[in-house]
Order: sequence, then structure tokens, then C-alpha cells
Amino acid sequence: MAGLVQAGAVAWNALNVQASPATTDKSAATYCGYFFTGTDYTAATKYLLEGTLDLDAFKSAAVGSQTSTYVPANQTINFSGSSGSFSSETVTGYLIIVDAATVDTASNYLVAKVNGTGSEYITQTFGATGNKTFAYGMQAANNNWQAIAVPEPTSGLMLLLGVAGLALRRRRV
Repeated sequence: MAGLVQAGAVAWNALNVQASPATTDKSAATYCGYFFTGTDYTAATKYLLEGTLDLDAFKSAAVGSQTSTYVPANQTINFSGSSGSFSSETVTGYLIIVDAATVDTASNYLVAKVNGTGSEYITQTFGATGNKTFAYGMQAANNNWQAIAVPEPTSGLMLLLGVAGLALRRRRV
């Protein structure tokens, strides 16, 4: 089979992630890490910060995801996953971790930092074949959990009803 290209995958991991402060029962907590390629995580975090990005768009933009559970002995969470298919290209990636089994049920998120650099991104150049490791190797002290915005449909509905009521009132006067 001449011409068949064997591409490489990203092996990504984050170690020693401290549990989200919002998690009350840490012993039963499940977390999920989402690996993305690119150099700008603001688009991916739009769903998390503002609730403005479609949930399906967030999930489909992720190259891969992996769930993990809290390890009471270490008091941390460890992630390890493999994603994508890359050949003869340079790939930059970042990792977003949420404090639930899926992003739509999470209340906090964390953009992983590369241990010792303060950066969120890792860049690797792939050859024609072979895998590359994106090791975040986080320490608990580097964690910076942020709250996820929860869209409130009832507030929007109440505002709409109020404006409609004012419009009807003006019409009658």
C-alpha cells in the first residue's frame, strides 16, 4: 500500500490538578478535560464565560476529551488523553478542564498552564509519522479556577414580557 500516510496523534496530559473549590464532595467528583488546537482559547471560553457560544460548537471544536476522577490520596486530578491525526505540520494546543463529567453540567473551568512557563499553549512540530506529547504537568499552586456563566432563560423571558406589557399599555393610552 504505497502512499498510505501514517499520521501522528497528540498525547496530552495534566497532572496534579487541584480540585475546584466549588466541589463539595471531592471524593465522588468527576472532571473532564477538553483538548483544543489553535492559539486563541477565548473563542472556546465564550461559552464558559458568557454562555454565548453554542454548547455543540464547544464540544465539536474540541479535538478530544477525557474524564477523570479525584484521587483522595493525592488530593488532585490527573488527565491523560490522545487526540487528532497530524502529519507534517506544526500544532499548538491548549487544555480546558471543567469540574463535571461534561461541560454542560460544570460550574467552574480551568485553562491549564504549562508547568513552569505560565503559558496556556504548547506547540509541537509533527513529521510524516509519530506522536507528540503535550504535557501540562500542572502543580496545584498554579490552578486558577473560574466560574462558568449560567444563562438564565427566565430573566430574558421576564424582560421580554415586561417590554411587551409596556408596548401594549402605550397602545391603549
